Amino acid sequence: MSSEERPKLTLWRRVQQDIEQQIRDGHLPPGTRLPTEGQLAASFDVHRHTVRRAMARLKEKELVTVVHGKGAYVADYQICYRVGRATRMTNAILRTGRSAQRRVLSSTEMQAGKRLAALLSLPVGHPICRVRTLRVIDEQPVSLTTYFYPLPRFSGIGRSIAETGSVSEALSRYGVTQMLRNDMQIRASLPSVQEARTLRIGRSKPLVELLSVSLDASGVPVQHVHGKIVSERLDVVVSLND
Repeated sequence: MSSEERPKLTLWRRVQQDIEQQIRDGHLPPGTRLPTEGQLAASFDVHRHTVRRAMARLKEKELVTVVHGKGAYVADYQICYRVGRATRMTNAILRTGRSAQRRVLSSTEMQAGKRLAALLSLPVGHPICRVRTLRVIDEQPVSLTTYFYPLPRFSGIGRSIAETGSVSEALSRYGVTQMLRNDMQIRASLPSVQEARTLRIGRSKPLVELLSVSLDASGVPVQHVHGKIVSERLDVVVSLND
């Protein structure tokens, strides 16, 4: 890169970051029509090409959408989460450049009932660990997820998830570096009083429920997941090619 190009790179990133910050701070809410390229160029005192590069990056991060003949608009909050055999929500979030956190709400030991035992190929009454987590994106709660793991194989898994902030990283501590979903059930529900409070939504807001079982490289069930996603904040797409 030549020295002549560096100032341009700095300028377009400055414009992009300024607009992005206004979006994240709520000064430009979803659906807001952005000024034209010419107006933005004049506002930032830059060339229109600089604005064009900044807008291209904002579109890549799914923060802005362009409607042909009408202009650019702040995109809805939704993130597209393509669910396949191996895809993970974290990857979908990171592609948008947004900040994500997983908070462990509780970790308890229990005995597997008939249904959980069947899902994890365990005898009824086998000890399992139940871990409840909250997924937050840009300080906005988007999902509640409950994980179930066989014991004693995954003893301390709740603590590991809390320490790493990642289920994948936590499982790698137990030698599980690759997982594939064996099956998935999708359904809709309304939140309970506690769920609505935790997710900061009204009780009439629908949740998308995803229930799945994941296998390790040997084909042994290692986790059952029951996720509840705020439908207006995360767009769930099932990929048949994964």
